Parts: sequence; C-alpha cells; structure tokens
Amino acid sequence: MKKKVSNHSIEGALQKYHLTLTKFLKKHPEQWEGWFYIDKFFKTENIEKVPAKKIENFSKKVKLCMDEFIYLMKYDDERIFLVSKKDYQIMKITNSLYEILDFFKTPKQLMSKKAFAVGNQTVDWNVVTELIEMNFLKPV
Repeated sequence: MKKKVSNHSIEGALQKYHLTLTKFLKKHPEQWEGWFYIDKFFKTENIEKVPAKKIENFSKKVKLCMDEFIYLMKYDDERIFLVSKKDYQIMKITNSLYEILDFFKTPKQLMSKKAFAVGNQTVDWNVVTELIEMNFLKPV
C-alpha cells in the first residue's frame, strides 16, 4: 500500500532544504557565484559527435591540438582535473597526462608514429592514438 504524501510534508521538506542551503551560502557566498558562470562554461549547442580520424590516415607528419571542448584545471600536483564540456564529465587525471594535454593547447606538428618529449617525459605514439580516440586530441 502506497503512503500518500501531503502538500504540507513536501512544503516542510522544501523549507528545511532552503534553510540549510541558505545557511551554507551565507558561510560560503563564493559557492553561489559559480552558478552564474556555469551556463557560459558549458556551451554545447555547436557540439557534434565527430568520429576520431584513424592514425593510419595520417601522413608522416601530423598536426594535433587539444579538443576545444576539453578544459584542464590544476590546483596543485594532487588535484588535477579534466572537464569535458561535451558531456559534463569531470575526471581526475595525473600530472603526466595534464602535461601532455597542456602541451597540445597550441597545435603541434609531430612525426607520425614516433615518440616525442614533453617536459622531462617521453610520450609514446600509442598514448597519442588513445588520446585521439578519446576525443581529447584532434588533428588540425
């Protein structure tokens, strides 16, 4: 048998929720401000799901850059995140991956299927292939 929920109990729960939220926002007003920008940050009207190009289609040289719908956030070496503006996913990433993706913020021309250096690490071409397949990097 279903229990009937009255408007009075719903109203009471909403008032309690509103009071809790109000107390939190008075303590941390900066938390509210972010909601004004979230709509601008996640502009998705021009997003198309385009299949990634296969590496075999590239010639000896390939020009790659980070996808424009990827956003990187680094607070410190332990708190590094990748935000996908396509599907609102937030992923914690390693400093190594951050450095690789940050390297591709501006287009870079590479020799196809050859390892290359980013900072003090050597990046294998298989990593680039995976990043393209994940739509983190794209050919220019």
